[in-house]
Amino acid sequence: MANIGAYLLLIYCFTWFMVMEPAYTESNTLVLGQQLKDGQYLASASGNYKLGFFSGSGRKRYVGIWHKQADAENARTDLKPLWVADYRRNPQTVGMRYEPEKPVWDANRNAPVLDNSGILTISNDGHLKILQDGGVEIVLFSVPLVNNASATLLDSGNFLLHELNSDGSIKQVLWQSFDYPTDRLLPGMKIGINTKTGHHWCLTSWSSEKDPASGSFKLGMDPNNTNQLIIWWQGEIYWVSGLWQNSSFNLPHKLSNDVYYHFSYQSEEKEKYFNYFAYKDVISFQRLSLDTWGALWGMTTNEAPEVFLTCEEPSFYDGCFGRKNEKCFAGKGFTARKGIMLQSGFNFNEGCKN
Repeated sequence: MANIGAYLLLIYCFTWFMVMEPAYTESNTLVLGQQLKDGQYLASASGNYKLGFFSGSGRKRYVGIWHKQADAENARTDLKPLWVADYRRNPQTVGMRYEPEKPVWDANRNAPVLDNSGILTISNDGHLKILQDGGVEIVLFSVPLVNNASATLLDSGNFLLHELNSDGSIKQVLWQSFDYPTDRLLPGMKIGINTKTGHHWCLTSWSSEKDPASGSFKLGMDPNNTNQLIIWWQGEIYWVSGLWQNSSFNLPHKLSNDVYYHFSYQSEEKEKYFNYFAYKDVISFQRLSLDTWGALWGMTTNEAPEVFLTCEEPSFYDGCFGRKNEKCFAGKGFTARKGIMLQSGFNFNEGCKN
């Protein structure tokens, strides 16, 4: 009888082991033909970043990358998310708000999976795609034909798709998530333009606090060949960084002071872009984020993100134009108009006129 009991227990344990899906994989790499199902994830070598499915509004599911600190911050009950637009009514509190941590990258922000059937995979022809029951395949990258490929999550938070040689060594990089930012800018990412292909590296806000679909604010580099950053609201200029002169932006804001974030500008044959690094001795999880309301958040020495800039009120002093439909204001002797700073001065576009 004891032998029968032990035998039944062995069968039960074996069956449980076979049917249970692992919650994660120790690997940082997805190989050709492998399937990463909803509920599983990849982890970077250091464990700082994970890649898997996350929830948006309703039942929508997305493939994303998040930092390990996001798990810790979201588990803290003492930090209640405040209405993010609260600083609009009380600008004296700017810099002391809490923003709940989000994924640093989203693969399918405008094409969610509507249930938990999603699978991230590299098909036999080398296409990186998301499969779903009863739905259209979401192709993240496709090429005519690749015989061997793998995708790796790096410690930088970048997710790279490689073509491999027959011996398994890397032949070339086919695609990388850093080329397609969402609303977060990590060290090593670019904000700029590939002048050969016309590809723009830019941030686009979420449409709401719980919906990662593309919102109405965008942060990018001025396409008019001026070396400055611009935030657009529904295609209209909302904020400008000022021109890049003497290794700094020429308008006063936190991106100019080089205390926490060190920006640099690169002008190469095929690319023009800004990037940055943050000083590790004062910042643990380094990122900049563009929120739903057009505010730019960053990290200083505090544990929670802080508002670096917001432009609810027009102010040419710090590059704020505000929203186009805001009431025009004029002082004695001048009329406020919207425009853009060029090397030769301001080039005004349509705005408030007499």
